[in-house]
Formats: sequence, structure tokens, C-alpha cells
Amino acid sequence: MTSELKSPTAGDGPKPLDWGVYYRPSDYAGLLRRVVILVVDTAVLLGVGFLVLFVWFFFHLGASGPPGWLLLVWLALILLYLILIERTTVGTLGYIVASARIVNLQGKRPSIASMALRFSWLALGPLAPLIFLVALLWLTGERHKQTLYDKLAGTYAIKKGAVPAGTGRQRMMIYDLMGLSLPMREVQPGQDGD
Repeated sequence: MTSELKSPTAGDGPKPLDWGVYYRPSDYAGLLRRVVILVVDTAVLLGVGFLVLFVWFFFHLGASGPPGWLLLVWLALILLYLILIERTTVGTLGYIVASARIVNLQGKRPSIASMALRFSWLALGPLAPLIFLVALLWLTGERHKQTLYDKLAGTYAIKKGAVPAGTGRQRMMIYDLMGLSLPMREVQPGQDGD
């Protein structure tokens, strides 16, 4: 269930953050493209983890096991990959293979803070796979093919080369999900501020 929050400044005209872009439905990265991205990027991150372990064991022959800080190094590399590299114009290997990219609601490169918010669900530890599955299933019925974490972060996953189909006003929508009321920004097509 959704409801719209009314802005007290709605009559003041569009502000720079009041507008956004939207794309043609065929330009959004759908479920299959997202699964390709997930599989490729998971393989890359697991490969990096094994490489870190291999290098450590190579220089520490006969050691009983890796130290705990090695896990922190791997987690830092995961965050570097998912937050910093994914937001670039090139993207991660998964985005390259799937011919997709991430943009914010204005059609530009998302901020580091948005990308960090996009992956904050990973902090839920054992619940992360369940949350991720719900987030992926969410996009199958969503107009902009946004996962829940895309909605929270204000990002779209679109095909490479996609150009905005139009602009519209951003509205703050409240989504009621599993007893939580989650505020999320959406671009409302056909409500140009001009």
C-alpha cells in the first residue's frame, strides 16, 4: 500500500531536487538482467576472497588458519567493489556483462552515500538473503523496475545507452511493508514542472 506525502512547498515551483527523470519501461534492468549481474558479481567477489586467502597462505606456509583481520580486508574489497566501482560509468563486471548501469533519479551517477544506502541491507547478516529475495521479487511488479534497495537509495538500474523518456516531479511516497512505513522518493511521469 502506498500513500503520498504532501509537500508544504508544493506551490513554490520546482526546486533542483524536485524533478527527476524516468525511462521507457524497456530501458529498465528487469529480473533476468539483475540475476545476471548478481551471478557475475558474486563470482567476482568470491574469486577475490579466494585470491586474498591464497596470497595469505602463500606467504604464511604452515599457518593454522587466516587471522580475523583478513576477513575485514575482504569485506573492505567487497564494499569498494559494490559502492565505489559500481557507481562509475563503467560499473562492475556484472553490469558490464549485463550491459547495464546505475543512475540516480536525475539520471546522473549516484552519490557514494546513495550507493552505501543501497547496500545497507547487507548489514542484516543472516537475514540478508531473504531481504534480497524480497527486494528482487518486488521489482517484478514495480513500474520503474526498482528493487526495494533501489527505491530507498533513489537509484535506477537501466540498460547501457538508455536515455530519459521524460522528466517529472519527485514525490515522497510511503510504502507499508511488513509493518514498516518506508518513505521513498519516486518520479511521477507526466508531471513536468514546466
